Amino acid sequence: MKKRLCILLCYPCTAILLSVIILILSGCSTQKDYVLSDDDSEYVLLSEENSDRKKDFQNDSDKETEQIANETNVEQDADDEDYLIYVDICGAVNNPGVYSFHEGARVFEVITAAGGLTDNACLESVNRAESVSDGQKLYIQNEIEWEQQKKNGALQTNTETDDGLVNLNDASESELCTLPGIGATRAQAIIAYREEQGGFATIEEIQNVSGIKSGTYEKIKNLIKVK
Repeated sequence: MKKRLCILLCYPCTAILLSVIILILSGCSTQKDYVLSDDDSEYVLLSEENSDRKKDFQNDSDKETEQIANETNVEQDADDEDYLIYVDICGAVNNPGVYSFHEGARVFEVITAAGGLTDNACLESVNRAESVSDGQKLYIQNEIEWEQQKKNGALQTNTETDDGLVNLNDASESELCTLPGIGATRAQAIIAYREEQGGFATIEEIQNVSGIKSGTYEKIKNLIKVK
């Protein structure tokens, strides 16, 4: 009788024990996400749905940050582009053409960009230390052109009277192109104006030439004369 009673009592205990074990195993197999609470002192259970939302928010934030960085880089590139000037160089250089530089560039830098001077280039015809300006055209003369120009009286060889200034009333197109901001088109306009008006009376009168504003005049006023 006692043996039967023990058997009957073991069955419920065994069933309860199995149930407890199953519950413990089920709890361990379930993955849960936790996040720190605002006071950083305890962890709070975060549902899988909220965890996914947090990840999506983080991804959107990263994409927005990357987009802002890209836009900033584009704006920076645009700002750099605004400071570039363009210079046309031709004549006795190895690679004539239009080249871009930052403001403040010098003639020797333009010559270097154009592959350097040719063997027959005349160094006397250009001031390599001179600053260049946007839209300027540089013409490098060769030895023959330089000698021919001197024979034609465009240059004065007498050091007592040669002040290095460009005479607006008899300067050639290539001479005028040596002035900052004066390219071939403006040089031709200067020549056409003096032919129509019978010459320049003052250097200020050059501002009457089409395409030459006060800004250009300020750059060249100390480099020109009338005679």
